[in-house]
Amino acid sequence: MRGKPRQRSFGGGRKARLRSVEDKLFYVLFYLKCYPTFDLASILFDIDRSQAHHWVHRLQPVLEAALGEKKVLPERKINSVQAFIERFPGVERVVMDGTSAASTTAD
Repeated sequence: MRGKPRQRSFGGGRKARLRSVEDKLFYVLFYLKCYPTFDLASILFDIDRSQAHHWVHRLQPVLEAALGEKKVLPERKINSVQAFIERFPGVERVVMDGTSAASTTAD
């Protein structure tokens, strides 16, 4: 039957791993918190690497739109101490986590 598209029966095909809205929300929040590689995300969530990529790029705009609508979207960049103090006036202590890329050479 050339030219006629194949019609899959209802319920046919592979079952989605991120089925519920809660699963999708957890996935995108986890990704944005930890920024794993798509290879690692695919292992952790038992999905294909391409699906890990697809879901991040499909769900992130939805999450950002929802948080922006509620006015709870976090700042992406704070460029000065003054801007930080204005944004978070009640904060008394700040703990920074980082690594230094300093290299050492043997003389």
